[in-house]
Amino acid sequence: MAAILIILISVIFIIYFKVIFLSGLFAAHFAGISDIQSMYLPFRNFFAQSIRSGQFPLWAPDMFLGFPLHAEGQGGYFYPLNILFAIFPSWVAYNYVFILSVFLTGLFSYLFAKSTGLKKTSALLFSIVFSFSGFFAVHNEHINLLNSATWIPLVFLFTHKINKQKYWIILGLIFAMQFLSGFPQIAYYSMITGFIWLILNTKNIKTIGNFFIAAILSLILAVCQIIPTIELIPYSARAGGIVKSQVNSWGYFFKDILLFINPYIFGNPTLGNYIRKDSIFGENVAFIGIMALLLLIYGIVKNFKNKNIKYFLILSCLIMLFILYFKQIYSFLLILPGMRYFRLPQRMLVFVVLSFAFIAAMGYQELKRFKMIVFLVVLIELVNFSFGYNNVINKKYLSKPKVVEFFKNDANLFRISVNDDKLKAWLYSYYFSTIPELKEKVQLMYRNYLPPNLNMIYNISSINAYSPLVPEIKTDYTNVKYIVSSAELKNEVLIKKINFDGYLPDLRIYRKNKFYSRAFVILDRKSEVVPVNIKQYKTTKIVIDKEKGKGGNLILCDFYYPGWHAYKDGKEEIINKFEGVREIQVSSEKQKIIFTFIPWSFNFGVIISICSIFLILKLFEKIIISAINF
Repeated sequence: MAAILIILISVIFIIYFKVIFLSGLFAAHFAGISDIQSMYLPFRNFFAQSIRSGQFPLWAPDMFLGFPLHAEGQGGYFYPLNILFAIFPSWVAYNYVFILSVFLTGLFSYLFAKSTGLKKTSALLFSIVFSFSGFFAVHNEHINLLNSATWIPLVFLFTHKINKQKYWIILGLIFAMQFLSGFPQIAYYSMITGFIWLILNTKNIKTIGNFFIAAILSLILAVCQIIPTIELIPYSARAGGIVKSQVNSWGYFFKDILLFINPYIFGNPTLGNYIRKDSIFGENVAFIGIMALLLLIYGIVKNFKNKNIKYFLILSCLIMLFILYFKQIYSFLLILPGMRYFRLPQRMLVFVVLSFAFIAAMGYQELKRFKMIVFLVVLIELVNFSFGYNNVINKKYLSKPKVVEFFKNDANLFRISVNDDKLKAWLYSYYFSTIPELKEKVQLMYRNYLPPNLNMIYNISSINAYSPLVPEIKTDYTNVKYIVSSAELKNEVLIKKINFDGYLPDLRIYRKNKFYSRAFVILDRKSEVVPVNIKQYKTTKIVIDKEKGKGGNLILCDFYYPGWHAYKDGKEEIINKFEGVREIQVSSEKQKIIFTFIPWSFNFGVIISICSIFLILKLFEKIIISAINF
């Protein structure tokens, strides 16, 4: 086992040495703005800030009109590895969580392969083909997907051994880890494929029942995340599921099968020469190498009657048909609970890769000669491909850009809005980021545009937000004071202009002519707006001192959302919804108003999850006691 671990660690080191030695923030294939900088790092940085201040990251005041970020889910705040963000600087933790996930994927893959009877070298080949496949390489910017996919081999391992001792409990824990990682789509698909794997191996009703108990247990364990997310969905842009335009966009076509042979047949997006407009390169690639494909064919020929081979062949064929005809069968899929919220079915390619890797490992085991050469060719192909997806961004990227320094000079509570006309600034930054000698320089410039969610790192509140669960609200009461724009705006006041020497459009900062303070009193829409004093504004608590004077409606320009409670001079008041923000009735007298965020969904979910953990410990009591005595 030690030799296997050394080989896995060595491969990881060869590919990701820049990440391991902290040469910069891991940036996957593109050293520019990606989901890492626009979502995963800001969300986890907020987690780190909250934990260090003694709070749980329930509400992000700098995102949108304030946003229930834990409920959004992609922060993965209950995923165990993410505790590193509370210990190390966020970018350091991000690098090491990524490396740990790659290592665990390799280790779990090896353990699964060994459990099926494959010999050590064959199991190691399976581990390498699966863990360092093109699917993982092109998706490694999606840390949530990676964290969830890490557990897939253990899903198959413990499904296979579900009748031994109380392994159904371990299977439930594994499914729960997938849900808590922040990518439920993979957890959902894992349950389906795991169930198919189970019924191929047994028809025993008790065994099948144990699988369903494991699935239910996982939901109970993860209810601390699931219930808050369910509560958020009706308020989000996906309240009714994904829209038809999303179903029909960025598909997978028969010609994409060629990507198994040549991943760059349609061009390479990192070089700016990808020619397809009907698909996303990073979603359609599942390259395992030419040698692994040959081993796949050899494995089918030599072991066609093997039941595992048959399962993985059937599974991969079913998945390919599912992906290829997803648009045509989507309306029928809606009968499956939760399916309406998932897009990009190509993510099921991870199970095709697992199937192909296993069959290739079976083929490798049948070889009589040249095994070492074949192994090295497989390894070299995948390492070479992965080298295109190991970029880092200079640590300077996380320093404060000029535009942040400008906004910090304004001590008032306000939000900004970013207007990148026709995505001009982003397109310029993307183009120059494909030129090695310019990419770092241009990306440092582009930070000044404060792309959605990146503003959170610098504690600047922005109405722009990047998340599938952010609601679509049309209101004037956004508290937006400044507009960052790549184009000229005629009706606002220009107060600052930053020139980027032609690499990017000039950045213009405008102050809005009509600006609503964060909180104010108004009698009706046509009456005078009277700002009120916000004495304290924290993530889950807001204290307002209203002076004696005008009565009417107190408007707080924050997202109206369940879980917020208002107290007026100690007495709880009803919060009304006013154009998507909060409103309470106030009198003309002096009053102290407190808003607090105490979501029942979170508190209830945590209690249930904790109780389920104690239940598991009780079920494992004898095993734990015997281990301690030993």
